[in-house]
Amino acid sequence: MNPMLLAAALSLQPALEAPALKGLSVQPSHKGPAPRCDFDRAQSTVLPYAQGEELTYLVSVQGVRAGAASFRLGELERTPHGAGYTIRADFETNAFASVAADLRGKVLSLLDPRDQRSRFYRNDLKRGLTEYRDRASFGDQGIDWSYHVGKRRRAGKMRGSRRGFDPLVVLYNLRDLNFQAKQRVCARVYGFRTLRRVDGIVQAKEVIQTLAGPIETWRVQLTIHEGKRKRQLTVWVGQEEERPVWRAELKSKKGTMVMELARHILGKKPIYRL
Repeated sequence: MNPMLLAAALSLQPALEAPALKGLSVQPSHKGPAPRCDFDRAQSTVLPYAQGEELTYLVSVQGVRAGAASFRLGELERTPHGAGYTIRADFETNAFASVAADLRGKVLSLLDPRDQRSRFYRNDLKRGLTEYRDRASFGDQGIDWSYHVGKRRRAGKMRGSRRGFDPLVVLYNLRDLNFQAKQRVCARVYGFRTLRRVDGIVQAKEVIQTLAGPIETWRVQLTIHEGKRKRQLTVWVGQEEERPVWRAELKSKKGTMVMELARHILGKKPIYRL
């Protein structure tokens, strides 16, 4: 399972020959304006997450403990892909969670300080004996990607207005919504050489039971579009100043996977909105 359940939906079943969505391959972009896919951000001068923040989540499937994931948001760094804040994630699930085999991985993402979008994404995933490596560089002209399964490699470009997010960055952006009931949410998220549309709505305020006790949250209902197939993801974002994701649930035919926040270390250095 990828570090968060959105990432899981995008990355759990990678395949070298997975079909690309219409209009999202390496073909030139279509003429005419693309449908609006965006969301409204908060207006605060400081972002809800800070440099040095650490998050640890416990994963369960059908109520059975199945793994863990941890995240750390680093400082602003200069890299070959531009300046950005590093997000590092480690995750591991057992065979019960990943259905067929143990799953382990490390993910690196680079958060653009200008608009909180993606600059670079690297996912190293091992499922059983098979290794997967996914790379994507995000720029104003589109996305350059490369995808490896074992010794096989494919690479390509997505051009046009397809800046997009990677699975880690989009989840940090969910904490920065201008939360209001019935607010629409939409993002195009990259994963394993494909852009998928993720859209939904901020449904309502809700008090949920967590490992830390009852917490006031916003419930966000998302749909992940994969061609004709759709997956339902529910995310509960805290109403406190830091707005962590307290819980996420991904529903599929194989059962419901839940990720719950077990530990939250606040960052020391604030990140200011540019």
